Amino acid sequence: MVLLDNQTRWNSQYLSISQALKVKERIIIFQSRYTDLLKDDILTEEDWTRLQQLKDGLWPFLLATNKIQGHQGSLWQWLPYLEGLYNKLEKEVNKYEQSGEFSWLAAPSHAAWKKTQEYYEATDTAYHLYAAATLFNPEQRMQYFNRHWNTPALERHKKRLLPAIKREWIQFYKPKDKDVPQQPQNENPPDFLDEQLGQVPIPIHSKDPLTEYAMGPPDKLQDSNTEAYFAWWDKHGHPHLKQMAWDSLAIPATSCDLERVFSSAGQLLDCTMNRMSDKTLEMRECLRHWLKSGFIELRAI
Repeated sequence: MVLLDNQTRWNSQYLSISQALKVKERIIIFQSRYTDLLKDDILTEEDWTRLQQLKDGLWPFLLATNKIQGHQGSLWQWLPYLEGLYNKLEKEVNKYEQSGEFSWLAAPSHAAWKKTQEYYEATDTAYHLYAAATLFNPEQRMQYFNRHWNTPALERHKKRLLPAIKREWIQFYKPKDKDVPQQPQNENPPDFLDEQLGQVPIPIHSKDPLTEYAMGPPDKLQDSNTEAYFAWWDKHGHPHLKQMAWDSLAIPATSCDLERVFSSAGQLLDCTMNRMSDKTLEMRECLRHWLKSGFIELRAI
């Protein structure tokens, strides 16, 4: 059976086309039996080719939205995924323009690229959110931006990125000087022999910790997920940066989870349960989320 697409569900067109391609032979048989009834709605071989092309074009959107939706999607993924979509669409648009050949996918590809560009440019005023979340990923740090923001236009944004995040850190997270423990001063400065033999302790965090972290080499972790990044910051992160990193990494990439909880609560609180208290409703939704996420298991007594 072919799935119907709709205007409110992500990737519904992709799923509908994908299912149609899977049952292509059955659809062709159905068309042959009802030729007079279907008339101009019969799919030709050219139509099937276009459906395959459209499915291939929509595949990256399915992959990206599946990765960042729900409780597993975090804001640190948002910028890399959006930039990946933007760059892929830009290559498609450039391919059509340089070839000079007409393609029915040229116009929709250009429209999708322009729409992605709008969302991309909207992050330029919020470095302390989107860029910071990617920066505080210990597997990326500033190396991500050095690798991908290397065009003249993006170089300008890269220069503003770290100062903008630093302003946010200083205003809301950096402890006051009076709250920072001072290192005891050595009354007797080391002599040249101590320095030569490497017996002089190197001052810890001689730079500001944000710049030192950002410019440091990325760490390769066993698991590349938000939980692993939280654990890394708990164990290795600078104490003055830890809270800002946690706050940035904890931001969900989408509001899907909130909308699903709203819908689930609406289904649960029907006319037969209108006396349920807010606390009970909250507890049931919490248990439901834990069960779906695998945090707890139901066992028969």
